[in-house]
Amino acid sequence: MRTLWILLTFIFVTSCNNDTQTHANLISMVPSNTSVIVKATSIEGLKNVLKNNSLLSQFSDVTTFQKLDSKLRFLNHLKPSEDLLITFGKHNTDSLQVAVITKYHADLFNLDSVPNHSVETFTTDGNTLTKTTIDNAVVYSIIKDSIFFASNDRRLTEAAFEQRESNAALAEIYQTAGNGKSLSHQCV
Repeated sequence: MRTLWILLTFIFVTSCNNDTQTHANLISMVPSNTSVIVKATSIEGLKNVLKNNSLLSQFSDVTTFQKLDSKLRFLNHLKPSEDLLITFGKHNTDSLQVAVITKYHADLFNLDSVPNHSVETFTTDGNTLTKTTIDNAVVYSIIKDSIFFASNDRRLTEAAFEQRESNAALAEIYQTAGNGKSLSHQCV
């Protein structure tokens, strides 16, 4: 009888399945519709590279930069301590989706001294979604598994932590991206 209980206990324990997925690396959080990934070590370094890049200034018009700047303005309030991924993709409605992914820490997104901002929180699928409005620009963010995910698109943010198959090719490209550089980019 004792061996029967041990056998049943063993079968029960080994048949349990833990469906919880943790997102240990940033690249696993990249949205599937991403066209460009920018990896930066600091916001200031990223700004300097973009500002001083002669190739970008020759091939882009002012309106495109202004639209992009308005979507990325909230980056001025981020203080990442590790790598930061910025992804760009298009939605079905042909609008630009921007996502920012980095490791979370307490001082990452501090808005205490920022005028003209509002913060609302919602619960969706067990996650706390934060809607932050800064000077009429809206950013949605979720923090889970010590990962901060923010986007200008609410649906993209809500879907960020859903289980999906990892893209091995993308992970390999990400590993080859320049570590220690101010900016590194990949086109997907």
